[in-house]
Amino acid sequence: KTKIIALASLSRVESDTVFINLPSWRQGREGGGQDFDWTRYSNLTRTVEKGSAEFIYQPSRKYRLFFSAGYEGTKRDDYPHYGTYGKTTKLRFSGGGKYRPNLRFTGRFKYSFENTKDPAPYNRLFERSGKALDSPFYYFQRDSLRYGDITNQPTNLHRVDFTLNFRPNGKTSASAGLIASLETNHETDSLDFERTKLQPQFSANFAPTPRWNLFGSINYAYDKSNGLAAVAMMDG
Repeated sequence: KTKIIALASLSRVESDTVFINLPSWRQGREGGGQDFDWTRYSNLTRTVEKGSAEFIYQPSRKYRLFFSAGYEGTKRDDYPHYGTYGKTTKLRFSGGGKYRPNLRFTGRFKYSFENTKDPAPYNRLFERSGKALDSPFYYFQRDSLRYGDITNQPTNLHRVDFTLNFRPNGKTSASAGLIASLETNHETDSLDFERTKLQPQFSANFAPTPRWNLFGSINYAYDKSNGLAAVAMMDG
């Protein structure tokens, strides 16, 4: 009736550095000869720690309940810049159940929550447009008023997964489900990031004879986010 499953892992991923050999600037000319060679370090080099535990309770064949908790820590070498070790920590919790009163009907439900500290990529520098609301003029703001931090990575994730399966006889079956999630991040100074996803689906199958099988399905995906942004990369 009761089962406990515990898992743990430790992995290491290493990516070689790449030396970029560039020709010297203004080689052989007055005031030139500067060396712009550099080494590219990859943030794919990382150490990943994972641990989880799941508790399953099934008092009868009709229904089953479960609860799980997990931890994941990712430590990146030379990220967000050389000589630093950025770390992203995730805590996961989920719970749900399965109900099957007979061979014709099965229902599943799952709720999960994920909290992320310092999601990668980290907050990116954002330059405001300089246009005040209700004003036709653009202007440059100074320093802290002009720049801010934005991200499209959530710190909190809520997700619901619901599925129903119905099989009235050996020739007919149907399935319906819904996946819904809400992602948020309110820790940046320039954007309260939110993302909503909805994905309902329905499918049916009918086999009137051993030679014929008719089936159909419909899916709908809704994705709304306020975190769409292009970060300017400036040089010179």
